[in-house]
Amino acid sequence: FAISIGMVLANKIAVKEGILKETDAKKIKELLKNAGLPIVTMRRPTKKDISTDKKREGDYVKLIVPKRIGEVTITKIPCT
Repeated sequence: FAISIGMVLANKIAVKEGILKETDAKKIKELLKNAGLPIVTMRRPTKKDISTDKKREGDYVKLIVPKRIGEVTITKIPCT
């Protein structure tokens, strides 16, 4: 279940960074929801959560985010 929530969070980051269109993020979220997968978490992730992520490299975390449905890219986001 954590994977689908992580996908939704990655989509939000991708939209914020201008990598993914909001319409694609909404479609992905709806597909996950229709598949019966969770799409929300009980609490909002914090910078501390990101800073302790296993994908951290120095002051950044590498994330795989969608560019559009069926295509992804790797991006770095600051931990601080």
